[in-house]
Amino acid sequence: MKNIYVLLLGAVFLCFFPCCTNSRKTDNKLKLEVKVLRLDRDLQTLTRENLPLVRERYGAFFELFNTTIINIGNSENPLYFDMLDNFLRHGVVKEAYKEVTQVFSDDERLNKQFSEGLTNMAAYFPDMVVPKIVAYISGFNEAVILTDSVIGIGLERFLRGNYTLYAQLGLLNYLQQKMTPERVALIAVEAWIASEYSLNINTENTLLTNMIHEGKLLYVLKQCFPDISDATLMGYTKEQYEWCVANEQKMWEMLITQKLLYVTNQFTIQKFTGDAPFTADFSAAAPGKAACWIGYRIVSAYMKRKSGMVLTAIMDEKNAQLILKESRYNP
Repeated sequence: MKNIYVLLLGAVFLCFFPCCTNSRKTDNKLKLEVKVLRLDRDLQTLTRENLPLVRERYGAFFELFNTTIINIGNSENPLYFDMLDNFLRHGVVKEAYKEVTQVFSDDERLNKQFSEGLTNMAAYFPDMVVPKIVAYISGFNEAVILTDSVIGIGLERFLRGNYTLYAQLGLLNYLQQKMTPERVALIAVEAWIASEYSLNINTENTLLTNMIHEGKLLYVLKQCFPDISDATLMGYTKEQYEWCVANEQKMWEMLITQKLLYVTNQFTIQKFTGDAPFTADFSAAAPGKAACWIGYRIVSAYMKRKSGMVLTAIMDEKNAQLILKESRYNP
């Protein structure tokens, strides 16, 4: 059983109610045709008459959405439709839905993104469950929520980086730039894979282990979405990515000379690997999670030297020091 996994992008909450190989083989690969289920639309036309059909379409996720994500209670509650109407009529929800219908009007584009990512994920990880995708509007609560068989995605969290409502809700600029339509499937698949391959807390929890763990996730995502740029992969602007490329050697030397790779202090680790407007210890110009980008570079170098290594093997390898050593990483 996959535990319910929730991804929140930024501290924005509205409470409306009480409560193979590394080289992918494309021959004979099963191509998945993913069709994203649009709960955001179905809620707009939900009636007592079609409620049974909607329950059947979404299964257990429907009640999870009602009781956990938007917190209006089970659909069997006599007051359910009143509560749902209150939710849908809320000004923020109405405004967000209006924008979602414009930005995500093309189902084919959304379906194509998920079809590519999940097709490649299934090829690389044949034992992993391929989830259904459900899109919803949550009132800016959960961006991504996972169950055993479903990835739920809050489309209002992925409209565009300069969406006016984000600023009104107090969402910081460095988070806004990551909330784009191009990154919906990327974030969803990342959450699914991360829930299967969590950081092994039984190993020594150092900055290096965190860098390598994040680097492995980024590397896998790049294989699942090979056409995206590394800047998009990281959620960086073009300028931020170019800064990382130009200063890769300096960042690495700083980590080495100040003996930071093996620190276990969680505050220090978070400064280098957590979401932030910048990585101050590197430079005010260094984007947040810059050390994760270095981890990605290390893992990429390792996989280049391990030609033919399957992705399950690198994800199962818990020895971060071994990966660093055998990568021969030297920017």
